[in-house]
Amino acid sequence: MTRSTGRPARYCSAACRMAAHRQRDRGPVVAEVHFGSATTRSRALEHAWMVKLFRSNQELIVAIGLTKDSAQRLGERLNAFLN
Repeated sequence: MTRSTGRPARYCSAACRMAAHRQRDRGPVVAEVHFGSATTRSRALEHAWMVKLFRSNQELIVAIGLTKDSAQRLGERLNAFLN
């Protein structure tokens, strides 16, 4: 529906407006490197590093079983890509 008066609509619908609002409130995504977890106990110590993505109160494990150097490189590349 096109209106003949007033300011043009910024969003096509209320659903699009709410989706944009939720996206703004979510915050940035950050990659972090961590040592060990319950899943890496059987691994050699040099291969017990992981990379996680964080946003607000959510986290996502990206890789497990990396060396420290490879985990740091992956974390740096992810942060450069995301920001």
